[in-house]
Amino acid sequence: MTSPTTFPLMTNSWQIAAGTIAALTAVWLLGQTIVSRRAKRSFPPGPPGLPLVGNLLDMPNVTEWLVYAEWAKKYGDIVGVRMPGMSIVFLDDEQDVKALFASRSSNYSNRLSMPMLHLSGWEDATASTSIGNLFRTHRRLMTKFLGSQTIKKTAGIQEEFTRAAIIDMIQKDDSVQSHLKWMAAKLLLRLTYGHNVVDRDDGFVHWADVSLQSFLLTSRPDWIVNSLPFLQYLPAWLPGMGFKEIAADSRMKAQRSHDDPLKWVKAQIAAGTAQPSFALDVLSDMDLAVDEDPIRVVLGNLYIAGSDTIIATLSWFLLAMSLFPDAQRRAQAEIDEVIAGERLPHLADRPNLPYLDALLKEIVRWNAVTNIALPHVALADDTYKGFRFEKGTIFMPNVWSILHNPKKYPDPFKFKPERFLDKSNERSVDGVEVNEDPNHFVFGFGMRICPGRHLADSVIWTFAAQILASCNISSARYADGTAITESNIDSTSGFVSCPLPFTSKIVARSRHAQALLFD
Repeated sequence: MTSPTTFPLMTNSWQIAAGTIAALTAVWLLGQTIVSRRAKRSFPPGPPGLPLVGNLLDMPNVTEWLVYAEWAKKYGDIVGVRMPGMSIVFLDDEQDVKALFASRSSNYSNRLSMPMLHLSGWEDATASTSIGNLFRTHRRLMTKFLGSQTIKKTAGIQEEFTRAAIIDMIQKDDSVQSHLKWMAAKLLLRLTYGHNVVDRDDGFVHWADVSLQSFLLTSRPDWIVNSLPFLQYLPAWLPGMGFKEIAADSRMKAQRSHDDPLKWVKAQIAAGTAQPSFALDVLSDMDLAVDEDPIRVVLGNLYIAGSDTIIATLSWFLLAMSLFPDAQRRAQAEIDEVIAGERLPHLADRPNLPYLDALLKEIVRWNAVTNIALPHVALADDTYKGFRFEKGTIFMPNVWSILHNPKKYPDPFKFKPERFLDKSNERSVDGVEVNEDPNHFVFGFGMRICPGRHLADSVIWTFAAQILASCNISSARYADGTAITESNIDSTSGFVSCPLPFTSKIVARSRHAQALLFD
């Protein structure tokens, strides 16, 4: 039986702990407020904040890009907000983005240091690595196996896996995203490690997927420890420290997803049975002189970096083909003229299919996978347009606003692939490059441009070309059976925007087209 004094003592200890945390938090917030006030005069305008917490309560959780676009209309193209421990600047205009991230790339290419990422084992993830030797090592490794010429050599494998996915879509009435997720998993694991996935219970697929979900969860900036960094040093048993248990679980998943596949490849090499892969190329290149740790991290990150981009972009593509049948038919007619029904398209056919390229550019512009770019951080104090940006200031470009700027893309809310087809449409007006390739914004900027863009672009084109050559796409519906129209499109929020799960009616265009798929 519990003694009469035990429970009150326990209660008191929790009260003392909670009170201590509250006091430390108040002192820390007060210090941040004082620092913030000193720099306020030269900071960009933005929504008024509250004492101590600043703009913390103003930050949106859904369709963030629309909220930031409204702020830009009210406060200007450069909007500033402050929260405990951080100053954030939203960039709504392409000229400001290019001026800072291209012309001044050396100062505006760092990443946000988030304590939650460090606790969770993702501090060395390529996307979040700060500028320095490790960043340069990661880029050197990725340049080796993700360059455009290297990716061209994998065209046959890409065609094999995209064709298999299209067959599954014809035969199984699952959500579009589930088919694309399965295709991306098999393709990326084959290219990265030479591993052939046989069934959905595959261990590599499991750990790759759980690590992806773990990264997406722990990389969110709204964890309390990111705003109150001193919390990471407090004991895990204190109230409010639940993030530590989540971080420990994430660290285990990150380690498994990085270590296990590379160990398997090394065993395959020792046995003489290793299949061609990025991992085999890197491990066999003695000239690289790179430690194994960054190798395992870079290879492990390929699934995280590539799968969501491929899945989301192709989901938007299939939805667009259901919504805009005229564009679908025009792309099919172009493919038919070039291929003449003799085979499915190859990557080598791309120069002869300009409308398909224009169509895919419009998909990217119409509903971008990345509406808000990953944050850039200033390495040193700087001034721009009369504003003073202190070292550590966070910059977030609103890609959605840029891609829906009517001066840059006339009639921006209309789906018009032909805007990219006529080269005479590409001109400069008041310093704005009209109808610029939207991939220049979606894949990042300056030193932070996505090193996997050639692979993503190649896979997306191959899938689109093959399914348009062989199938008709129509009747997009949400999981509850509601028909999708232009007026009820809904998507996920966050750094990767994807349509909510939906199905499409995908049928072979003819018996001959179906035979080409199964050949």
